[in-house]
Formats: sequence, C-alpha cells, structure tokens
Amino acid sequence: MAKLTDLKIPSKIFKILGSESALRIFFILGLKNEMSVSSIAKEIGLSMPATSHHLQRMESTGLINSRRMSRTICYALTETKLNLELLKCLRKMMFQKKS
Repeated sequence: MAKLTDLKIPSKIFKILGSESALRIFFILGLKNEMSVSSIAKEIGLSMPATSHHLQRMESTGLINSRRMSRTICYALTETKLNLELLKCLRKMMFQKKS
C-alpha cells in the first residue's frame, strides 16, 4: 500500500497543471507530437516568457521533455502511462455534455 508521503510528486504535478495555461500546453502537446516554445505560445495565445515558465515547471516533474534542434528547443509529452491517463481524463472533461 502506498504511503501518504508518496503523494509529493502527484501533488507537484497537480499544482503545476492547476493553471488553465499549463493545461492548454499539456493538451496541445498531446495533440501534436512536438512543438517549439514560439509555436506553443502562438497556439495558446500566451507570451513566450510565460510559456517558457510553464514548460520549465512541467519538465521539472517529467511531464514533458525537451530537445534542442539547432537554436530551437522543442517540447513533447513524455510517453508515460500517467500522461496518457491525464489526457484521457482531460478529453472526457472537455467534451462532457453540460447538464
């Protein structure tokens, strides 16, 4: 059985994804395989510094990873079961009919 102290990482992940902007980034990276900071910022209508801040926080928990391509840094979701489940839940919540 998991100990209550094992909630440190999930707590950090939920805190990071607690902002609408971070959720938008997470969702858009789930739709597209890999994107640059400028492409993400343009897609979600956020400034590049704010986008970079969210990306750094998400990368620190392992939700996403980055790779450098010449002068551009591209980001993608890490291929984990957690990310797949989070995306499924997010899609369900977004497309659920409101009663």
